[in-house]
Amino acid sequence: MKKILILALAVLALPAFGQKKKEAKPAKKASSNFYGEPYNSRNSGSFDKGTHLISLTYGFPNTLDYENYVFADDNKVGIGPVNLRYEFPVRDEVGVGIALGGATKKWDYAGGYEYRITGISISPLGFYHFNKLIPIKQLDVFAGVGANVNYLMYDYDDNLIDDDNEIELYPTALVGARYYFSDNFSGLLEVGGSSFAIVKIGVSFRL
Repeated sequence: MKKILILALAVLALPAFGQKKKEAKPAKKASSNFYGEPYNSRNSGSFDKGTHLISLTYGFPNTLDYENYVFADDNKVGIGPVNLRYEFPVRDEVGVGIALGGATKKWDYAGGYEYRITGISISPLGFYHFNKLIPIKQLDVFAGVGANVNYLMYDYDDNLIDDDNEIELYPTALVGARYYFSDNFSGLLEVGGSSFAIVKIGVSFRL
């Protein structure tokens, strides 16, 4: 009788023992391996098909200059370029946009003359965002290619040189990054891509 009672208690204890062992086993977490996901489905969240961007930048140094003419380095003042750009998405990692920029520079030359160049640029651009390669939501690294269409206006004070205008067309490329301080606001840094500067800094707003 005693053996039967012990056997019965052992049988009753088995489910509880199994439950305890099951609870002791840590739960399996969902996979967080960014690079383990297929390229088409992974996304850091820094850019996607719903991302529309307005960017405002200021460039430096101002590279406007007169060709085939030598000016003194002193008394030279430049403003800009200031650049406004809109980008809309085509794919999760691809966007296209249009940029409008402007800059001016003047020289106070010998004899009290003032020479000035004013440049306006329109740039259609295409962008690739590295949101499928860099797993940081706040960081949007991108590269772009396109063209710069520049309208240059030359204004001379003296009577020896006539005022002149010209249009230029150049291919362009850029690399850049923006860091999001909130869901819709980011700081921006770019190298290249501008008609009248080498580096641009500014801000972007996600619409």
